[in-house]
Amino acid sequence: MIDVFLLVLPVFLVIAIGHLLWRRDFLPDAFWPAAEKLAYFILMPAIIVRTLARGDLGEIDLGGTAGAVFALVGAVTVLMVATRLVVRLPGPSFASMYQGAIRLNGFVGLSIILALFGEAGVARVSVVIAVWVPLANLLSIYGFVQATGGRRAGPGQVILQILRNPLVMAVFIGVGANLAGLGPHIDRMPLLDLLGRAGLPLGLLTVGAGLDLASLRAAGGRVLWTTFVKLAVMPAAMTAICLALALDPTSTALMILFSALPTSATGHILARQLGGDVPLMIGIITLQTALALITMTVAATLLA
Repeated sequence: MIDVFLLVLPVFLVIAIGHLLWRRDFLPDAFWPAAEKLAYFILMPAIIVRTLARGDLGEIDLGGTAGAVFALVGAVTVLMVATRLVVRLPGPSFASMYQGAIRLNGFVGLSIILALFGEAGVARVSVVIAVWVPLANLLSIYGFVQATGGRRAGPGQVILQILRNPLVMAVFIGVGANLAGLGPHIDRMPLLDLLGRAGLPLGLLTVGAGLDLASLRAAGGRVLWTTFVKLAVMPAAMTAICLALALDPTSTALMILFSALPTSATGHILARQLGGDVPLMIGIITLQTALALITMTVAATLLA
């Protein structure tokens, strides 16, 4: 376990450094949203494009991967709706909890997969991101609209939003470059490699800057339940799903690790825009990110 812990620990130390820099006002407040936008729209997609362009796409079980993601997100959706009916959650609280249960933090995920599996793991996980991110974002938005009575988006707007997601676009570009035989040329021109190397550290720093440790003092049952679902129930359910689908061991390990990730660090922005419970969302993000070092280490050790 110590070896795995030492591989995972640097990811969370960078997050801690980002939080410390934010707390000490080392950088102006305007820096953090701009840095997050740069990492999300430019630097992180560069990693995905490069790894997919150079990878062996024949090793990726697209059908099994997509099936596992849909099955897991569907099961968690049923669980969270049942929770709302039993506990009689207000609409804004349910919407934030639902988002906290099904979305994931790509910065943390890619960093850990790169540390544990190398570029081959990143190539496989890029396909998981291409399925999971648009599905979770779509369902989160739909959940906010249904729970808070917000403005409904038409099918065309939803499809356009999914296609414009930088991570989804990066997958399409990377696969297209691979099929066109551009992988060797990308190797000889290390532009994407240089951009990608800057992306994950910067993204992790912005994750730390978005944490609010004070929110943990007010963490109630809603924060704890959502965190339990995200960090414990989802990895267990994904294990059962992967076994049922007979996915290969590497794909199974990657899927389980990704299902154990904390929720997206930008969830509070969506909650604020669509009428969710913002303090609850910040508490969920902070607690999940703080506990993920433990849960990710345990999950990786068990898988090893």
